[in-house]
Amino acid sequence: MPASTSKVKFIASEADGRPVKRRQVQHACLSCRKRKKRCIHGANAPDVDTSTVDPSESPQIQPRPGSQSQQEDIQFHSHTTEDGHSPLPTAAAQSTRSPLPQGQPRLEPESHLGQQRQQQQALQSPPASLSTNLDASQERDENVLASTFVGDMAPESIFIHAANESAEPPSLGRTRSGLGIWTRRSSFRNTRPPHQPGHFALSSQHATIVQESLAVIPPPAEYEHLYRVYTERIHPILPIVTEPDLFAIRDPGASLSARLTLFKQTISLAASLDLSSRPHLRLAPTSTASSLLLQPRDFHHRLASAVFTSINADVFTDRIDRIRVLLLLFLFYQPRHASERDTCPLLFSQAVHYSQTLGIHLRGFAKEAGGVDGREAETLFLLLWALDGISAAFNGRPAIMHERDTDFDVDACIERQAKRPAFRLFLRLAHKLQQVICLYRPHAEGLASVDMPVYESMILDAGAGRAASTLLATLEVFYHAITILSCRKSPKVTHRGLSHAHLPDPDANARRSLSADRIIDSVVAAISPQQTSDGICLLPFVPYGLALSLSVNYLKMRSSKIPMYRSRAKDRFREIVGLLQTLGEVYASASFNAELGTAILQELDKTAKGLASSNGVSMQSKSQEHANGNGDLEKEDRRTRDTMPADEGHRLAATACDVAVSTKGISTDMYVDLFMHLDPEFDLNAVDAALGANLEMGLPQTWAMQWPGL
Repeated sequence: MPASTSKVKFIASEADGRPVKRRQVQHACLSCRKRKKRCIHGANAPDVDTSTVDPSESPQIQPRPGSQSQQEDIQFHSHTTEDGHSPLPTAAAQSTRSPLPQGQPRLEPESHLGQQRQQQQALQSPPASLSTNLDASQERDENVLASTFVGDMAPESIFIHAANESAEPPSLGRTRSGLGIWTRRSSFRNTRPPHQPGHFALSSQHATIVQESLAVIPPPAEYEHLYRVYTERIHPILPIVTEPDLFAIRDPGASLSARLTLFKQTISLAASLDLSSRPHLRLAPTSTASSLLLQPRDFHHRLASAVFTSINADVFTDRIDRIRVLLLLFLFYQPRHASERDTCPLLFSQAVHYSQTLGIHLRGFAKEAGGVDGREAETLFLLLWALDGISAAFNGRPAIMHERDTDFDVDACIERQAKRPAFRLFLRLAHKLQQVICLYRPHAEGLASVDMPVYESMILDAGAGRAASTLLATLEVFYHAITILSCRKSPKVTHRGLSHAHLPDPDANARRSLSADRIIDSVVAAISPQQTSDGICLLPFVPYGLALSLSVNYLKMRSSKIPMYRSRAKDRFREIVGLLQTLGEVYASASFNAELGTAILQELDKTAKGLASSNGVSMQSKSQEHANGNGDLEKEDRRTRDTMPADEGHRLAATACDVAVSTKGISTDMYVDLFMHLDPEFDLNAVDAALGANLEMGLPQTWAMQWPGL
């Protein structure tokens, strides 16, 4: 084989295979990299104490042995964007120029890459004002954020246990009942929460949007009233916001951090639903809007939009604070469209999701999550447990928090709330609601009921005898709503005869009728111009109880065979619709039920007019017969009063007036079952399903009809 004439040149290489003669890329010195400034020092950068630099933030690549760069500290600085994409190189990392000789300036102007550097800085950090607010929240929740509960059934728990055995000190903590472990902060020292899909990245534009959202607050004078409504009427029953946070936001003009501003917005949102807050529904003036008196829905949705914007932008990363805000939104947010009807249960499920991630349902949470008071952790668990029953009742959904999945003794936890008597009474009622929910589970059959104690006895047992009358009257509405649901008739139950098939169970009829009437009286007293001392505050279970009363009277009006009972139920039904229309100005559920009731009344009135015009002779004869009978009775009563003493006659006269008032709703159409003559085009089955869903807790309310007000 002939020898090759081509020349082979051997190039010296280093340990990693790179040629020695290749120039190394210049990088910023440690001093400029710490200050995030463009490096102009070149190879003459002063030595910097590297002990103050976190090696996790600036990973070093060791110089190769035997190269000229061995005398230099070659480092690479990378920055990972918040959305988790590829790192953005800094200006120093992009430079491929060799260092200039000492004393010679660079020929390139200082503005080189300036625009790109500004864009990078905008992506890397929000404005200073927002960063200041965020820092306080991030420093506060480092322990809570990094503390995550891992159950023993999770596969990774085996590896976590194995890694923890050699750790000094141990970075994990076990629950008291041995159900799992909490991973403490030391296990996640250099981690940060991942960016959630669909959330804002804190670019300069988005940070500006967040700043504008945090500026949507009521003026100081209006906020003072809303704060008082919340602290006096809502917080004693539902202590969702902690006492220190309430104390921190009490001053209307104080400069607050982002998390406290968000609490301020949320409690204003909750207090705005009270009828007494209507003259105070104003927002602080901005460059685009003045401080005008707003309608309840406008005020509510502007404030709610600002709160949702801040939450989606991750204004705070403390999951405990996020849970509290989500609970307030679950209770008080009012959807605008039918497509948002599942927003509130979704908000609650998110709150439960975060709580179970942290392990709040276990007793060891307060110990493992630093900075969380044990009593506050227990209170937060009780709130989640109680509101889970309310979510199941309101929205027809399964319960997602069960006592068998927690090592808390719920009864003992309720007893320890002695310093909050109204809250303890609410928890006792929620405990009864949990028992009632069992009647509506899929496999519950037959006629069943839950014994309901006298409300006064529950007040005394809870130690709430000296609580404010407004709080007791409000919780009484909740009590009567539970009482209406505490007895359920199964469709499989039959009565002795077909003539009585329409009749409810005697116990169920008495419970439902009395509780429905008491709810109506309480709401009438609350919205009357002359409010009494025992007026109620409009918490979410008030329109819910009123909707139950509407369904109770609808069933009477729909199924009763006695004209007198149908007439009474119709009058009561009409009264409830008027109350729901008033509450519908702030509560979407009340507006929907009012729209449904109005449609039924309009159809009944139209049917009655049609029957009166087509069969007037027969109805006139019945009316005349009824009038003649009343006339004979009045003559007999007049003769009886003439023979009685004066005081007794006055007493009977007053009684007769009361009877006249109660029977004035009896009209000529009371003898006809109007439901048998409705227009065939009127979907009566849909109405039956919609109002029947109120009394069937296991079914979600039917939103088939057009959304009211749109």
